[in-house]
Amino acid sequence: SDLIAGMPGPPVRKIVIDQSGSVFVATESWAGRVTENRVEAIAKSEGGGLAIGLRRVGGVWLSAEGDLFECRVEDAKIVRVPRGHLGSGVGARVLLESRFGEVWVATVEGGLARIAEGGGAESVEWIGTRDGLSDDSVLDLLEDIEGNLWAAARGGGLNRLRRRTVNVLDAKSGLRGDEVRSLAASRD
Repeated sequence: SDLIAGMPGPPVRKIVIDQSGSVFVATESWAGRVTENRVEAIAKSEGGGLAIGLRRVGGVWLSAEGDLFECRVEDAKIVRVPRGHLGSGVGARVLLESRFGEVWVATVEGGLARIAEGGGAESVEWIGTRDGLSDDSVLDLLEDIEGNLWAAARGGGLNRLRRRTVNVLDAKSGLRGDEVRSLAASRD
């Protein structure tokens, strides 16, 4: 189809829809915005490790090659605002903006990065196994209705961060196994 013609080869890793109805799509090395019958590129990452996540006020967060950006739609065009450099080789996998305005970055091997609301790379707090996280390879993130952050770990089960305290649920505590790949919330 014409829509697919604007995108580089699959697989698509993430599709998000912001408050205004703009549709964004990302592969591991490319991100774009769907417009009518085509896809407009907004970022490329030669080394992979590209991630997108919704902004609370519309648009998306974008991480590519260790750089963090706010991307918003203004007058039907994408505006990218640099928010800092997280570090070369960070390998962002998932971005999540919490209800408190923090931006959380799940990484391939570096655990979690937390950027305070309005902060840039200078305000990054790293949370990893040394802080109680069960594994530094985080595959997915979810914020629940109470504001807890849940992190799915490649080999360490499910981690709940509540007020900077990490609680781990794994096979020993009743999970079927220690690898959790994705998270979803129920309405209750």
